[in-house]
Amino acid sequence: MITNTRNIFDAAWKCWVDCFPSRFAATHSEMDLECAGIPVPLFNCAFPKRDAHGANLGRLMTKFSAILAPRGIPGLLMARSDQVDSSPSAEPVVRMPGMMAYELEPAKFPAADVVIRHVRGERMAEEIARLNVVCHGMPEDEIEPMTCAALWEAPNHGFLIYADGKAVASGSASYVDGASYIGWMATLAEYRGRGYAEAILRYADQFMKREYRVAETVLHATELGRPVYERVGFQTVDEFVGFLCLPDVAK
Repeated sequence: MITNTRNIFDAAWKCWVDCFPSRFAATHSEMDLECAGIPVPLFNCAFPKRDAHGANLGRLMTKFSAILAPRGIPGLLMARSDQVDSSPSAEPVVRMPGMMAYELEPAKFPAADVVIRHVRGERMAEEIARLNVVCHGMPEDEIEPMTCAALWEAPNHGFLIYADGKAVASGSASYVDGASYIGWMATLAEYRGRGYAEAILRYADQFMKREYRVAETVLHATELGRPVYERVGFQTVDEFVGFLCLPDVAK
């Protein structure tokens, strides 16, 4: 059983950001850097190679900000919460529990009657980006830079559910380090409670087991999505916190 999701977190982000034409390579002796080069913090991430306690956390944030500065883009330094001391000068902007599952729990309710479509082309790439921006309270000007048709080619697979003529729920599964990595989960507020998220999770589970013969599934949840994942059998094994790094604070 995976008990530390740090490496697969890093690998999954690399699998995504490598698809963006604006990506850029950067190295640092103390951090793994996965940067799409777009003005969306979540797609420019630094993962400390060791614990990020106390003053070391602030130093790494400053170093990452300096790397981002020439491109004028923000990023996130992602560290395990048990490796970070609380600091009044550096409060996390996001918490993401690392969760994993082998077999999903049997469904407790009838499956949602939906057709799940695979993301293909620019239009559907824009729809999955828009859903995630709207559902996660992100600025609308982040939709365009997150729209990338090349992202939705194997080993990354995006899924959409449509209702009333529009995309209303989404998710993705990527083949990463021998496991299925779930991401891009979102459901419009007015369509929640209909089992759409669970339908996508179960579809992705079967798809990845059939296509890649995976045994484990990993994801990093939001607090909103966590109850859904727990209900279908995911267990929390660790937690990551993200610290915003802005290019204008680099020294």
